[in-house]
Amino acid sequence: MLLQQIVETSAAVAATRSRGEKVELLAACIAGMDRDEVAIGAGFLAGEPRQRRLGAGWAALRELPPAAADATLTLVAVDAALERIAGISGAGSQAERAGATDPVAAATLKTKAKAIAYNAAANSWPGWGDDAPSHIADASDLAQRSLELVEDLKLGHRQVGTSQWLVGALHLAAGRSDDAIVALTRARDAYGAGGERASELLALGYLALACSRQDTPERHRAELEEICLQLQQDGSPQAMAFVKQLRTADRLL
Repeated sequence: MLLQQIVETSAAVAATRSRGEKVELLAACIAGMDRDEVAIGAGFLAGEPRQRRLGAGWAALRELPPAAADATLTLVAVDAALERIAGISGAGSQAERAGATDPVAAATLKTKAKAIAYNAAANSWPGWGDDAPSHIADASDLAQRSLELVEDLKLGHRQVGTSQWLVGALHLAAGRSDDAIVALTRARDAYGAGGERASELLALGYLALACSRQDTPERHRAELEEICLQLQQDGSPQAMAFVKQLRTADRLL
């Protein structure tokens, strides 16, 4: 991805007051990044490049070279250039910075990228019942990117389950029942492994919805009713919210 796309996206996000439009802009930008660009691009979008200190202030920008006729700078190239600049600042820092990227900073940026991707994808899902923008293809790409980052960061069963749920829910919204069943089964298993019973029931409810789109809808609807009953018997605020979510998804999808 070219740095120009980050600049244009940032300017467009700042220029609009619409939450939906901001989501669309971020979704399109992140979905266009290669996997090795996500941490870099997320840092630029958040205003926090991976290199926390460059050793170069505004004085270094007093005399700028002429602008290029065409945009050619890629995220990876700019990141590498910043790494080189950071490498010549401070006594002894060059060798240290040239050796490897700070793993803590990398993890922080990946976590931010995961949050941006997940939130943009979730806000684009039509099953909430509000006026969220519905761009299922872009949202599915973002949900998958979020899942990859969760697995890369080893964030645990609950977050794996939540990421798999979103992937499955978006497949369901797009009419891809087979893919939805695969992802939602993985969500159920991850929630179960993490001892998240209410969330496990939520995933089972979505599984029932996905299966009802394929065969014997009456049987799967009965399963959904039983799952909602179990959640109601749980009685926790989370469980009751899940009942409402399943009812809304069943009505809208």
